[in-house]
Amino acid sequence: MPKKDPIYVTIADHLKSQIRDGTYRPGDQLPTEKELVDRFSVSRVTARKSLDALEGEGLIERFAGRGTFVKTAGEDSDGTAPITHHSVIGVVLPEITPCFGTHLLFETSQIAQDNDLRLFYMGTRDDQYREAQIIRECKEYPVDGLIIWPVPGKFISSEILKMILSDFPVVLLDRYVQDANANFVSTDNKAATRLLLDHLINIGHRTIAVAQGEVGNDSSLRDRVLTAQLYLSNYTDDTNTNYLGGTLTLPTFDFKDPTDIAEKKRQFLPKLRAFIATNPNVTAFFIAEYYPATFLYMCLTDLGYRVPDDFSIACFDSPDYYLEQTPRFTHIHQREQALSQAAVTTLKEAMANHDKRYRQLVDVDLVVGDTTGAPRS
Repeated sequence: MPKKDPIYVTIADHLKSQIRDGTYRPGDQLPTEKELVDRFSVSRVTARKSLDALEGEGLIERFAGRGTFVKTAGEDSDGTAPITHHSVIGVVLPEITPCFGTHLLFETSQIAQDNDLRLFYMGTRDDQYREAQIIRECKEYPVDGLIIWPVPGKFISSEILKMILSDFPVVLLDRYVQDANANFVSTDNKAATRLLLDHLINIGHRTIAVAQGEVGNDSSLRDRVLTAQLYLSNYTDDTNTNYLGGTLTLPTFDFKDPTDIAEKKRQFLPKLRAFIATNPNVTAFFIAEYYPATFLYMCLTDLGYRVPDDFSIACFDSPDYYLEQTPRFTHIHQREQALSQAAVTTLKEAMANHDKRYRQLVDVDLVVGDTTGAPRS
């Protein structure tokens, strides 16, 4: 009488046939150990041994905390295509503006392919609720790691904090979390701010105002504004001049809505006029973002001032202009290709070493445009 196969082998063969007939396709999730226990009325040890057998044959992959998945199909020992696995990473980005970020997704995709990684992208549309929902969905997929550019706001999503605390491989892009031990890749905003201010000082400006809107939890904006204020306050020369010419608060506005811009400009012009009257020695403005810089440019022009003859403006970022007839701002150019390369490299390291933390700062370029010049006499 032929000897019966152990029950775990029977379960493994059953699952294997379902993989072969397409019931479970490459990337699909298999039943959990508990589901196998309930379905076949076996012990958890037996259920685990059946999955061990499939894993030993290279048919499945198991991820702690996420489940068991069918490997990507190729050609195996039975003469069918071998089973190969490519790590899958997710990229979660907010709404991209023309002045920064337009190349990040393309560059990250190319670099991921060069590193034999598969990538899927999801956009948050600058909505923190949608961001949290996307992160929860990502956990349900067989994703090996995430690159996230957090939505700007007053707080960091609790879903991001949960991933950091659970040691899931995640890299924050253009942000870091204060007092949290997280992987991140960012422009060296402090060094970039000093580089931009040094340009203004070197062409003769001695009283520079810092202009900025709401910063929120945006660590990049916070570093730029605070560094500018401290650097100018502490800058010394033979004349003992205080280089910080005050802080000008700019309104928050929708740069895509002309009606909103017009209304915010109407409200802001009296405040700008009063600021200039109170700070008559100011000859230049440092601004941490491009669109607030363009807003200030328009407001100064409406008051009859000329840029850069009366006031210089220097900021971070600028769109790529070609034939357009528009002022080219003196700005800090962030290296999107280098940021993408650093993000993918850092995520690979985090996927290989969950217990370690990696931080990388990326250098910038100073681009001198039409909005800075020698100070008025």
